[in-house]
Amino acid sequence: MYLLAPAALRIAPDDFSARVRSRFASELRRAGRFAQLCLLGAQACLDAAGGDGPLGVLWATGGGALDATRAALDESLKLGEPAMPFTFIATQPHLAGALLAQRSHPVTRAACLSLAPDAWPSLPHLAQRWLADCERVLVGWVEESGSGGAAHRSDWCLLQKAPTKAFIGLGANLGDPEAQVRRAFAALAELLGTRLLAASSLYRSAPVSVVAQLDFINAVAAVETALTARALLDALLAEEKRFGRTREFPNAPRTLDLDLLLYGYRVIDEPGLVVPHPRMHERAFVLAPLAEIAPDIAIPGKGRAAALLAACAAQRIEKIG
Repeated sequence: MYLLAPAALRIAPDDFSARVRSRFASELRRAGRFAQLCLLGAQACLDAAGGDGPLGVLWATGGGALDATRAALDESLKLGEPAMPFTFIATQPHLAGALLAQRSHPVTRAACLSLAPDAWPSLPHLAQRWLADCERVLVGWVEESGSGGAAHRSDWCLLQKAPTKAFIGLGANLGDPEAQVRRAFAALAELLGTRLLAASSLYRSAPVSVVAQLDFINAVAAVETALTARALLDALLAEEKRFGRTREFPNAPRTLDLDLLLYGYRVIDEPGLVVPHPRMHERAFVLAPLAEIAPDIAIPGKGRAAALLAACAAQRIEKIG
C-alpha cells in the first residue's frame, strides 16, 4: 500500500467562505459547510496526486455524521433556502462520490464514519481492505470548528495498491547530452510516488527521420510508480520543460526527451497518451538500452525487445557507458 499527496488543511472560520469561492466558484454554493470542507481537502489531495481514474472515498468525523447533517440543515434554514441534497452528504456518502465524479474522479465506493479522535488508525486499516476492490482510496478526517474560533480541519491522503512497473526512454542532443541524461535519471527517482529501479548504459545514436542534427545520447530507465499512466506522462512533460526543452517543430533538437515507453502490460490509446510508445519497436536507440536492463521484456502486440532489436541492425548505435 502506497501513500500519496497528504493534504492537511486548517481554515479559519472567517476565511472559509472565501476559500470555497476561490477554489470552486459557485459550484458548491448550495452545499452545506461540512460538504464544502470535505471537498476542499479532498480536491487539494487529488490535485497534488495528479492522475484520474476510479477511486473509493472513505472519511470520518469525530463530531458525528448526524451532527454535521443537522448543522447543514440549520444553516440552510437560517438563510431561508430549501434543504438541498448536498446537505445530507454526511449521512448519504454516495453524494460525495457524485460530487467528485463530476470533477472527473469516478467513485466506485464511499462511506462516512463517526469515530472518536483516538480511533483514527482504523481508517487506513479499512482503506487497506478496500484496496482489494479499488485501485485507489481517498481517506480523510474532517472536523468543523466548535466555539472559540478554532480552525476547520480537512485532512486527506490518497492510498494506492501495488505500484506499476514502467519504462521510460531518455534522449538529448543539445547542450551537454550525457550530463543531462544522467541528471534526468536522478530526476526520475524524485518523482512523486516513483522509485528508480534500473538505469541503462548511455548509447550514442544517429538521428532517425531527420537530417542535419547532432547525434543523440539515449538511455532507458525502469521505474516503479504509484502514478497513473496519465499522471506519469504529465510528470515527464514537466521534467522536460524544467530541463529547458522547447518544441519549435516536430523532431526538433532537444535538451531532454522523456518518453513513456511501457506502463506495465497496459495498452492505452487515448488523446495525448499512447502506450506502448508508437514505433518504439522499430528504434534501436530504444530497444538496445531496454533489452540491456530487461532482457526478457516483451512489447505488447510486437514481441520481445531483443528479437526486435535484431531487425534494426542497419541503424547506427554505439554503447558509450
